[in-house]
Amino acid sequence: TLPCNKHPIPMKKHLLVLALILAAPLAHAYERIISASGNISEIVALLGDADKLVAVDSSSLLPKDVMEKKPKVGYRRVLSGEGILSYPPDLVILPPDAGPAEVVKHLEGAGVPLLRIKDGRSEQGVADDIRTIAKALGREQEGEALIARLTATMDEARAAQQTYPARPRILVLYDGLSDQLSSMGPKSGGDALVQLLSGDNAVDVEGMKILSPEALLTLPADAILIARLGRHFDDNASLADPAEYLDLAQSQAGKRGCLIQINVMESLGFGPSYADAVRDISKTLATCLNKP
Repeated sequence: TLPCNKHPIPMKKHLLVLALILAAPLAHAYERIISASGNISEIVALLGDADKLVAVDSSSLLPKDVMEKKPKVGYRRVLSGEGILSYPPDLVILPPDAGPAEVVKHLEGAGVPLLRIKDGRSEQGVADDIRTIAKALGREQEGEALIARLTATMDEARAAQQTYPARPRILVLYDGLSDQLSSMGPKSGGDALVQLLSGDNAVDVEGMKILSPEALLTLPADAILIARLGRHFDDNASLADPAEYLDLAQSQAGKRGCLIQINVMESLGFGPSYADAVRDISKTLATCLNKP
């Protein structure tokens, strides 16, 4: 005979536990997702849920074959509340700087589930964001596999960095829509890239600052990385044509052949493709820095 349970659980407790289980949101229940930044969109796609992205923000460019077909709901900091609600989503994933604030409040008031990431600009930060999104989507296994691939790629980058003759001073320039180049100093995406490249930032002014031709010539940079808006290069890191940047060609980095073009989204978007970019830039840096 079966032993008697001396302390039976009351039926009401059984019903309460069952109710709580049924009320808990299922991680995989989201079918209509809107992403409000390029790195979020890339993570969702690589986790295997690209088909659930009903719309994305205008910075969502990767993977190219997926994102070029997706409707846009504005830029991450200038989102369209009406555009988002018109789809309508059952989950909106936001970066910390998503806005305007009134749009985010409107989404909250409309009862749209919101998920916020930390938007980490480091190897650990990207891994944390992947885990946050993967958990929400019920893709934990895919998330850990993606992180493992990125770690292996970063190991290749670190191996290339070990061949630097010395820790390099790196200047990251943003070539935007004007004719002027902006440096990317501390607390910028460019500075985060420099840290991943095991270098030191050649400028100490925080954020982005337009540099004069004279300043470009005198900055003690061993290498200059040029992120050119609106142009996608075939490689994550390729040597720039000195004829396109005559002022830079006369700089210390230019004279040693270390003017390097980089892709904006891969290098500065801090989605999963960042690891490939860091590896490729590291290898190109190692080659030019080791020239006699």
